[in-house]
Amino acid sequence: MGSRLSKNRDALEMIMRALYKRKMFYLDSLTTNDSIGWVVAKELNVPFAKRDIFIDNSKKPLDIALQLQKLEKIALQKGYAIGIGHPNLSTFEELTKWLPRIKQLGFKI
Repeated sequence: MGSRLSKNRDALEMIMRALYKRKMFYLDSLTTNDSIGWVVAKELNVPFAKRDIFIDNSKKPLDIALQLQKLEKIALQKGYAIGIGHPNLSTFEELTKWLPRIKQLGFKI
């Protein structure tokens, strides 16, 4: 599983070498506080990014909407933000409402 793999240096080094050869990047979802994925990526000169927010730890529409608002604030502060969600109906519905709004604000997806 991803969380377990993200703590396994040997496996991550193999993955990072493959990503480097293919000119790909590594996105660390940070599903565990013990993740060293981004650390290994940095050491091996693989471009990487880290997740800022899980948008749907709760499947309640209001909670998802609030997480999306937090994601907006982070993007305004940092110049970008990375949100990760799951393929469930409430997430899709909230994203469908949110995407036109952020496009009007000038965000690029």
